[in-house]
Amino acid sequence: MPNAEITKNALATAMKELMQHKPFDKISVSDITKKCGVNRNTFYYHFQDKYELVNWIFYTDTAPYINTVKYNDNWTDGILNICLYIEANKKFYINALNHMGQNSLSEYLLTFIKKIILEFIEDLPKKNITDPEEINFIINFYASAFVGLIILWAKGGLQENPKTHVKHIEDLIHKGLLSALQ
Repeated sequence: MPNAEITKNALATAMKELMQHKPFDKISVSDITKKCGVNRNTFYYHFQDKYELVNWIFYTDTAPYINTVKYNDNWTDGILNICLYIEANKKFYINALNHMGQNSLSEYLLTFIKKIILEFIEDLPKKNITDPEEINFIINFYASAFVGLIILWAKGGLQENPKTHVKHIEDLIHKGLLSALQ
C-alpha cells in the first residue's frame, strides 16, 4: 500500500475512533492529527477538511457495495448491504449523519442516490415525461426522501431492521416513482 493510502487510512481510523465518543461538530482537524500522530499539513495534503475525510471514509468503506448498486434487479441488495454496514458501524454513522450541511455525508448520499434514480429512469422502456426539468424534480424528490429516511433511521438509533427499512424504501420507489413517471 502506498504511503498516501497508509496516511489516509490512519487519519480515517483516528476520525472513526474520535467519533465513537465525540460529536462530529466538536472534532477538529487538530484532534484528528493529534490522535494519529501527524501534523496539520499532512492532513491538508490529503483532505480539504474533515467533511471530505468523512466522505472518503464512507466511500472507501462502502465501495464494494456502491460499485454493485446499479438500478437493475439487485439495487436493493446493494442498498441493504450499505445499510447493514452502517448498522455495524452504528456510532460513527449516527454521528456522521446527524451533521447536515455542505460537504456532509447526507449530501454525499443524496448525490449517490440521484445517480441510481437517474439510471432507473433512463432504463425505462417508455417514459411519458420527457421534460428535463420535471425529470430533475422527480429525481430530487425521491432522492431527498430516500436520504431523509436513512437519516431518520440513523437518528432513531437504527432501530428498524435494515431489511425492513430497505423494503419500505423499495416499495415507495417502485410504486411512487413509476406512478410519477407515467
